[in-house]
Amino acid sequence: MPAKPSWTWRNVLQARGMVTGKITSTIGNGLNTYLWHDYWLPGGVRLCDLFSMRRLAESGLPCNARVSDIIEGNEWHFPTVPSKCTIQSVWEETRIARGHDKGSKLLWHSWHIPRHSFILWLPIKGRLRTQDRLHNQLLPRVPCMLCGVHEEDHNHLFFNCTLSNAVWRMISLKLHVTWPTVPWLHAWEWACDGYASRSQQHSHVLGMALAATVYHLWSERNRRLHHQQHGSVQKLWENICGSVRDRLANLNEVCLLPESIRR
Repeated sequence: MPAKPSWTWRNVLQARGMVTGKITSTIGNGLNTYLWHDYWLPGGVRLCDLFSMRRLAESGLPCNARVSDIIEGNEWHFPTVPSKCTIQSVWEETRIARGHDKGSKLLWHSWHIPRHSFILWLPIKGRLRTQDRLHNQLLPRVPCMLCGVHEEDHNHLFFNCTLSNAVWRMISLKLHVTWPTVPWLHAWEWACDGYASRSQQHSHVLGMALAATVYHLWSERNRRLHHQQHGSVQKLWENICGSVRDRLANLNEVCLLPESIRR
């Protein structure tokens, strides 16, 4: 960089802070994406900004590790030794220290699916890179990728969108629950108050269903945005049920659940 950069370079540098974290990497096979230093997480953040290098080193992965290092086949394979760098630790590292979070019973319970819980945690904190957060003079706003009508934000995407509404109705019928028509964070607080107090098994299943639904809605949104691939409501429903069913199949306590939920 010259001592006296041109007008163009000065403006590029001034815009740097506006787009930092708003542009994420397309992972693909993960060979070209750095695990710690690239913006590949759904929330547009880097792991090196969330953890100290000493904390990252405890994962056993090198400084130049690639995302491919935590992928085996088509599945995530997160570090387990010495089990100090996990998706849950991202939440623990970044949340504001306070007393026990009542939402943890729905979010980080023993049956949870890590990648689902992490994606659910992001909109709870308002951290997903929805179009309303990305909008500025460099990035024009586009309508919701699920319905193509309204502007996209957390409230619309997960509850007010016609597609997400259809998915929630199917989830409600399956689990015999109802979701209130309120803003996203109010719905989360309502779920924490109303369902975290239920039996452990039922609250775990409800938490899994909530996380899986948010995860697959967000995944569908990203497929439409980045790959122009459109799935149906029925396909979304099948993916959500399949995720929860596969997890339950590996649990000893599943026999305590009603047959209607296990199927």
